[in-house]
Amino acid sequence: DKLESELGSRCLAVCFRNARADHLKDFEKAVCEGAIAMAMGQYSNYFMQGVLEHGDIGVQYAVVDQLMTEVASLCCHRYGHYVVQSCILKSGDYRGELLRRLIQELERLGDTQLAGLVKNRFGSRVLSRLLDTAETPRFRSERWGWELAQRIRRASAAHLGPDLEKTNAKRVMKSVDRMGLS
Repeated sequence: DKLESELGSRCLAVCFRNARADHLKDFEKAVCEGAIAMAMGQYSNYFMQGVLEHGDIGVQYAVVDQLMTEVASLCCHRYGHYVVQSCILKSGDYRGELLRRLIQELERLGDTQLAGLVKNRFGSRVLSRLLDTAETPRFRSERWGWELAQRIRRASAAHLGPDLEKTNAKRVMKSVDRMGLS
């Protein structure tokens, strides 16, 4: 399988960027159907990041919709967290729709799951990056992430206690604090 090697993943990325008409539609369908597995692959995660960076906006939305079905596990995954961060950082979505969808899905998680993300070394990176992005001038007026930040603060206090002083949790709590919540 080409996605199981660095060279194969790069090759498929070039093929995806250059695919046209029927080939592109077939490629897009396969990418959307296998989005979660590809996001968790050692090399295929790079391919998925490329799809989120260079793919058609409709494909980006379809891929993100698939990824959001497993957002908590992807955030905590060694490779999957990079793809989730691509939803925040690399998409050509100037309106922030992918960021908004990610925030909404994370807001649906229970307090225990949120606290688990805060504590996890990969999940904490995703949450910190998401909150920092939501607080940029581009998105600040939308107040996206504010409710999530408040929930993270409450869930962390209730479920982590002394673990709040550990590096992963501190990273997220600094991002919450930068949002200026009362």
